[in-house]
This record gives sequence, C-alpha cells and structure tokens, in this order.
Amino acid sequence: MNEQNATMGQVRVESVIHVRVGPDAISVVAIELPRRGVQTLSPAQPLLLRTVPGPNVEGLQSSLRLTTRLSSQSPSKTESPLGLFPDCIVTETTGSVSGYLNGAPVTGGSIVVNAWYARGVGLVREERTLDFSVSAPNGPSIRLQEVATKLLEESTLP
Repeated sequence: MNEQNATMGQVRVESVIHVRVGPDAISVVAIELPRRGVQTLSPAQPLLLRTVPGPNVEGLQSSLRLTTRLSSQSPSKTESPLGLFPDCIVTETTGSVSGYLNGAPVTGGSIVVNAWYARGVGLVREERTLDFSVSAPNGPSIRLQEVATKLLEESTLP
C-alpha cells in the first residue's frame, strides 16, 4: 500500500491487516507493522455491516480522540496503479475529532475515510480527510486539514 499525503509527500506503508469475518460483520482486529509488531484494535474496527450506520468506535491518534462510525457502504469501482477494480464495495466512515495538538485544545473537527475493497483482493484504495481547529490560550485559532490517499501498488495474490 502506498500512502500519498497532501502535505508530506509520499510515504511507503507496508502492513498486514488482520480481519475477522463473522455472520453479521467484517472487522479489522489488528494491524501488523514492520519494527512495531502486531497492534490489536479494541474494539475491532467494523468494515462491512448488515445495519448501516454502524456503532460508534472510539480511537486515539496521538493525543487526538476520534469517534467514528460506518455511515454508508455501496457497490463501486476504482483504479489503482495495479489497474481497474470494477467489483468493489466502497465504505464511508465519518466522525468527530477532539483532544489536544501539541498541548493546544482542538475546538472542533471531523474525519472522513472512504475505503474501496475489491472482491478477492481486499483494500485497494483509501481516502482520508482529517479537518479540525486548534485554539491558543488567548483566543486565536487555526484550522488544519490533512488529506491522504493510499493506493494498492502490488499484490502477492494469485
């Protein structure tokens, strides 16, 4: 998976996603990263659910708290460096952001993640937008936005 970040250039991301498939949901239960090992997600992050919107999921990204929920899923197609994937499910996960950034309080924020899952391949594209405002103690504030796209570049599947 290659991540393209609007503000930071390109970052090579190599990870293994551990997925649990159940009768009512497909969930990511852990992520395995080089030099960091397996990181278990608790609770598991839902991918596909029979009932949309899904339940709220709490998570942390540094000192930011993310509260997200799967808001939609539908058939779609997408393209990556490996080619066109005509048989995908695209999921949209939305949520709010709170907490602190370098000690300054986040006064409001949102996150939107769109992910395309191709039949027989898995995740082939992800687009994430993180948007929030931070306030200084004496009142001035600044709005920050991070936009990142991850694309599947290679696969070991047959």
